Amino acid sequence: MTEARATGWAWTVGGTFTDLVLVAPDGRALTRKVLSTTANYAEAIISGTTALLADAGLSPSVVGDVIHGTTVATNAILERRGARTG
Repeated sequence: MTEARATGWAWTVGGTFTDLVLVAPDGRALTRKVLSTTANYAEAIISGTTALLADAGLSPSVVGDVIHGTTVATNAILERRGARTG
């Protein structure tokens, strides 16, 4: 039997939290919020993804479309914490 695919997977990385959403094959929106890992933002995405899929009893093969967003650069500009240029 073939496992149905999810319609979408999305995450947004912020300076404090990374929020993840998976639309499951049955249409449920499953969510998870984890602390962002500023040394390597991918770590939070991977750990959050692994935990969310495990909680839902789904395998990575159900993931279809992926959407990524971030507020890290916007926060750096607003807080004047970015690298000096020019």
